[in-house]
Amino acid sequence: MGSKVCAIVGMGSGVGAAVARRFAAEGYCVAMISRDAGKLERYEHELAARGVTAQGFVVDAGSDESLVSAIEAMRHAMRRPKSWFSTLRCRASARRRCWTRKRWRPTSGSACSVR
Repeated sequence: MGSKVCAIVGMGSGVGAAVARRFAAEGYCVAMISRDAGKLERYEHELAARGVTAQGFVVDAGSDESLVSAIEAMRHAMRRPKSWFSTLRCRASARRRCWTRKRWRPTSGSACSVR
């Protein structure tokens, strides 16, 4: 696993895929969050073929519980993301559950950013 992780919320074939490829080219591992398991699997295989560690997490980003559950799964599977990218607007209550720079814990900071 690389030393840096980029998390993408709302992984899709357009912007999300372009961001994943760009961060992968810079040596990042990629954590992908989407509600489409098949799409995540395709991107995992595509990035693995390029020698990139990538893992998908299935979630309904419109559900706070689902989003928090996916973040917890990511927390156990990968390092804490250095970068977050969202193609979605995070709901206010979900924002309070994002990571902080020093440890894994909820924060009242801006939407899914690492400070």
